[in-house]
This record gives sequence, C-alpha cells and structure tokens, in this order.
Amino acid sequence: MGKKLQDATLLQLSCKGGYRTAQYNLAWHYMMQCESSDQYRILVGRGIALLQDFWCRIGGETKARSLELAGEFSYYGWCGMKKGVKSALEQWCKSASYGRPRSQMRYAIELFKARKGNPDETEKRTITRLLNLSAEQGLQESFQILGEFFLWGKCGFTENVQQAIQKFSMLDNPSEAPLYNYAMASSYYFRECGTEINYTKALHFFQKSLSQGMKESELHMGLIYVGAARYSKTAPPGLIDMNKGIQCLKNATDNGIGMAPLKLAQLHFQGHRVPKNKKEALRLFHQSASLGCQLAYRKLGMLYDKGTPGQVCRDIREAVRWYKLAESARGRPPHQLTNHLQGQS
Repeated sequence: MGKKLQDATLLQLSCKGGYRTAQYNLAWHYMMQCESSDQYRILVGRGIALLQDFWCRIGGETKARSLELAGEFSYYGWCGMKKGVKSALEQWCKSASYGRPRSQMRYAIELFKARKGNPDETEKRTITRLLNLSAEQGLQESFQILGEFFLWGKCGFTENVQQAIQKFSMLDNPSEAPLYNYAMASSYYFRECGTEINYTKALHFFQKSLSQGMKESELHMGLIYVGAARYSKTAPPGLIDMNKGIQCLKNATDNGIGMAPLKLAQLHFQGHRVPKNKKEALRLFHQSASLGCQLAYRKLGMLYDKGTPGQVCRDIREAVRWYKLAESARGRPPHQLTNHLQGQS
C-alpha cells in the first residue's frame, strides 16, 4: 500500500506543476484502487472529483478520454457515481465529437438499446454514421455490430448476408466469431451471396457456430438432416438422418427456439418421414406458440377450424382466438409474444 500512496503523492506533485497528463493519470490511479479500506474509498472520491474538475478545463485527447471514462463510470455506477444510461450517453456523445472510436461505438449501440431496437430515422442515421466512423478506425466491436445488423436486418439495415460476412471478415480472428460462422453457413443454406446450395458446407459452419454458442444453428442442422430445408431436393441423400435431425430439433426446442417445435409439428402433421399424427402436431404447435413463434398461431387456428376426427376436436371459438392472436401479433418480435399470448388467454 505504501508504494501506491507514494506513486499517488508523486502524481499530485506533478498536478501542482500543471501537467495535464498527470492530472488525468492521478484520477485514473485513484479510481482503479480495488481495496475496500476507508482510505481507498477516500482516494476514489478524490479521483472522481479530480476528473469532474478537469473535464471543463482540459482539451483535446485528454478531455476526450476523460469524457469516455466518465461515460463508463456513469453507465455502470462505478465508484459511487450515480448510475444512469442518459448521463452515460451524454458523456459518450461529447467524447465521440472528438473522434474517440470507442465512444462513437458505445454511444451508437447504447442509443440503439435505449430505443429498444427501434430508433427513429434520425437516430438510425446517427447510429450508422458513428459505427462506420469507429469501424474505419479499426474498432473490432464496430465490425461485429455492423455485421450483426446486416445479418439480422436491424436498425434499418437491409438483411444482407454478403455484407455481414464482409464486416465479420474484418475481425482479427473471424473464424472465432460465432456470427461469422453462422453467416457463412447461411450463405450456403439460403442461396445467398450468389453461392450455390451446399448443405455439406452449411452443416460444417452451423456445427462450428453451434460449438461457439449459436443455438439457432441447431434448428437449421435439424432441418437439413430430416430433409425439410428450403431446397431439400438438392441435399445429398447421405445427409438425411432422421434420428439426428429430430434430436437437433428437440435440442433447439429446449433452447427456446420457437421455430423448432413448429417444424417438428409439420413433420407429424404431413407425415414427412414420420407417422402422421395430428394430435402430436397440435401439442407441438402449442409448444411453438408458447415460445413466441407467430406462424404457430395461424397453424393452430387452422387446426381448430377444420378439426380431425379422433385427433383434434373442431372448436370454432378456439380457432377464432388463434386467428385473432395471429393478426394482432404481426410484426412483433418473438421475445414479446410470450407475454402477449398470456395476456390474451
């Protein structure tokens, strides 16, 4: 502890001499003390006060770094600072105006989150501009976010797997990024980027992204194995493996992927390589609906509307309820639909 206090004393003397870098480093020194003693709590308080004092007096890069740091402390509520996204955004916005790439990225992504993924048009342009500026300076997180926006069509971006792959490819180790491997798999799975369908390559990249935590990959692996992918006629016969496919779809269901039980239900409903069983299909459609899959709402409406003797009783009231749910749920993201469904029960 004595060495740390000695270092702090030297920095204090430098501050008195007017060295601005020393002033910044002293504040940083105070706030990085992790000890729980009262003495270090006092040092932390001094660090915050010192930063606040110099934010309005210093300029250039040091001020930009201080504002960026202030944003982080406000966002997480570190060292006694009042926690608040609004305050953090204000600090990052000021720091971003100095060209700090991390502040540009932080402001952009936290603004996107603050608007719950639905910013207005002006905000979308701001977010896009700041992410592109920070990416031009080589910030890895910005390449990742831009790639994700292109892959899923977020923040006004048009879904474009080729652009997503291009952004992910700018990462230092793209093959270690789950979304890069998922995008590569999608390019062979959905006939994107001008590539030909190649389910063998798609499986390779889906398996890799699954091993990196992309749970959605198991849904598509299951569809390839059961021969129910969009272009299943082009799949090599050797890839068909019903046991593997059904297990993948069950795993995806357990991981909360609403489309997985829907696909299992369709297999049973149509008798696609499994015995036709509309009663089991009905159970799986309900499970899919409970996970927020909008397509399951309409399927349930159709099942109850028509009925199947001995398997599904015809129930017009229940059919109308599901048709109404399907209509009112249009355009809502899946994570909102479970609460929506409970509210309409």
